[in-house]
Amino acid sequence: TLAEPRPTHSAGGARCDATVHLAKGAHFTARGCSWTDNRAPVLLLTERARATVHGGDFGEAPQPGFSVSGAGTLSLQRVHASTLDGPVSVGGTEASLRMGRCVMTHAGRAVVAVWGGEAILKKCRFSGAHAGVRVFGGRVQMEGGEASGCGAYGVQITGEARATLRDVLVQDNGWAGVSIGGTATVEMTGGRARGNAFGVFPGAASTAHLTDVDIRDNTRAGIAARDDARVHESGVTMGGPEGDPHPEGD
Repeated sequence: TLAEPRPTHSAGGARCDATVHLAKGAHFTARGCSWTDNRAPVLLLTERARATVHGGDFGEAPQPGFSVSGAGTLSLQRVHASTLDGPVSVGGTEASLRMGRCVMTHAGRAVVAVWGGEAILKKCRFSGAHAGVRVFGGRVQMEGGEASGCGAYGVQITGEARATLRDVLVQDNGWAGVSIGGTATVEMTGGRARGNAFGVFPGAASTAHLTDVDIRDNTRAGIAARDDARVHESGVTMGGPEGDPHPEGD
């Protein structure tokens, strides 16, 4: 547990079986490390702590995940986790998550769960969970990468959240490639939604802006707007085995 004001800690190539808890402006950097048998989150950040994990494989044992809250900042770069047992979670209006080129599989509710703050996910690959990315609040930006092979949703955005998806692949998810609820707003530019039950599934009072998105080969519908959802399309490509590509959702 690291709680002193602004200490700096680093680790390289280490194996760890305990949680690293950072608070009160502590700094932590890990390169090429592996966590082997944790019973609590691999990294737990609060207040104004900062941590960077570059490289590392978390596939040897189930890991309860990573958590950043308060005004903490967490950066995960090129991290692989094949047996993740809890999400990478971010909460708090000032919390910040940065992920780049990470590959993560999770058997639970979500690989990444955003409750508040900001998350920027670049060229990451998420799979295996109920949802690849779940956004309940705050802001999310996804650039490249994919959320595929999940039980229900590739990306699920709800509440008052805001999300920007650029050139993201959502494929072979059990229900929707992108699901939007509450009063959430999603801007999806480029990218593909393929092989899901629904490509894009806006509902409640949500808003979807779809630009140059390739939506095809979804089994029930390409876009299924329901309730009071608003969908704005420009340059969207539709096609595939579904009948009406714009039916009302059920």
